[in-house]
Amino acid sequence: LSDFENRLEENLGDLSHRIDQSGDVLQKNQDLSLEKLEQASRESGDLSDQRNQDAVRGLMEALDEVQRRLGDSAKDAESSVQEISNELRESSQNRDATLRSTLAEGLDGVVEQIERKVGGESERIEARLGEQAEEDRRVLNEQLDSIGSSWKQRFDELSRRLDEADEGRHSSHDGLKSSQEELLNTLAEGLETSRNSYQKDFDQMRRGFDDWKQGAEKRTEASGKELDRFREACEKQLEKQSSSSKKLLDRFESESREGIEEFERKVRNWRDEQSDRIVAIEKNSTELSNMGERLEKNHSEILDFFQLEKERAALEKNKAEREEARRLNNAGVSSYHAGEHETARELFEKAIELDMRFSQAFNNLGLALTELEEHDEAAASFESALELDPELGATYNNLGYAMFLQENYEAAIEMYKEAVGRQCDTSAAYTNLGNAHHKLGETEKAVEAWRKALEADPANARAESYLERVTAGVGEPENAVD
Repeated sequence: LSDFENRLEENLGDLSHRIDQSGDVLQKNQDLSLEKLEQASRESGDLSDQRNQDAVRGLMEALDEVQRRLGDSAKDAESSVQEISNELRESSQNRDATLRSTLAEGLDGVVEQIERKVGGESERIEARLGEQAEEDRRVLNEQLDSIGSSWKQRFDELSRRLDEADEGRHSSHDGLKSSQEELLNTLAEGLETSRNSYQKDFDQMRRGFDDWKQGAEKRTEASGKELDRFREACEKQLEKQSSSSKKLLDRFESESREGIEEFERKVRNWRDEQSDRIVAIEKNSTELSNMGERLEKNHSEILDFFQLEKERAALEKNKAEREEARRLNNAGVSSYHAGEHETARELFEKAIELDMRFSQAFNNLGLALTELEEHDEAAASFESALELDPELGATYNNLGYAMFLQENYEAAIEMYKEAVGRQCDTSAAYTNLGNAHHKLGETEKAVEAWRKALEADPANARAESYLERVTAGVGEPENAVD
């Protein structure tokens, strides 16, 4: 019982500690919720509607968490109280049953031990009496056998002497015969007397054994009565002990019930306090909800304002980047015409990084790469320019020249024709077209193209020179780029 009381006190102390911890956690959550509310109130003028809604949602979630934890704590408290009551009841019943079982087992053991001792003692006494009677009978038989043997020896000795003297005593035969018969009768009477005497002794010994056996049976009966009295005393003691144990258990259960009722009262008080706190939190939540509604009214205006600001900032950033890209492109063009092709390349690449849709910068980068004899990269740059602006006629001519340098004359011819079709620097395009046909051995087409170049621009000295050389059969023409 003392151990159970200690365990009960420990369980109550642990439960009280858990309730205090739950109260502290709830208080912290409430304080945190109030802080969030105050912070949201302070920042309401600067926050967007989305942030205000997040603040309201966060506070409502904190309130739900407080209510959930409060409910969990109350359930835990009720469950712990119920577990303690059940454990107390089960322990009382188990201890009462265990005590009764232990006393009954002890009494049965004592009774069994006494019966075993009495039975063993009776068996030992009977065994000893039987052994003594057997020993007396054996001694008596031995004595009778010894007496009979002695008298028989005497009789045999007498018969022998009579036989020896038979021859000399014929005269006294009848007297001797009479003496012999008398002697035999005397011997028989002595034997009978001795046998009767030993039979009387044996009968007396048997009567003594029967008397002792009756006394042993009376003592056994007295032991049984004593055992019954001992059993009754043990049962009375068991009943008395059981009554005392039940009183002790009733007192302990009463005290435990009072402790549990006190604990339940504390739990109810604590729940009432938490209910008041929840009411206060709900009130604050209502105020915060009203504040959120007021902030929500400005939702469209705030979103429009931020969207406009965002678009304006993006436009300004794009405008500044485009202006910087054009400045870098112009600087690159200057470097290109100054023969600083590597510097021009770097400036064109920086311009492209600022404006990835700057088609003219891709075209100019291709020209710089062509001068640096990086024909594959130059062709890729020209193709990127055409993807951004397919109407850049001069770029077709430049791409055709890059393919010409790669000795891809058929593809170069297609690009030159695209440039001619867009009427962009037609004279230079026809000149390059003639050069490509000439590389393929198509002299007539080359001559036709050069003549068209002169028609477009009679001052095109290159086309005139190429035409004269081919006609005269001297030298190879060169290409022209824009």
